[in-house]
Amino acid sequence: MTVQIARRLQEGAREMPLPEPLREPPTLSIGIAVRAGPEVQISELLKAADTAMYEAKQAGRDRIVGEWSGQGVL
Repeated sequence: MTVQIARRLQEGAREMPLPEPLREPPTLSIGIAVRAGPEVQISELLKAADTAMYEAKQAGRDRIVGEWSGQGVL
């Protein structure tokens, strides 16, 4: 569900009307972290999301990376 929301955000950014002189639509690099349980501190969750976002940026434009799976770029 989280990945589908992230993809909808990316699609929305691509479909946005752009003011001149912009010609290329914006892209979104999104990092997702999922809290496995109450024992996971919010600070750990934010750090994981931040790490995932930077991994998404390094992987290229318009990427989604999730820290919950270790599967890499989605």
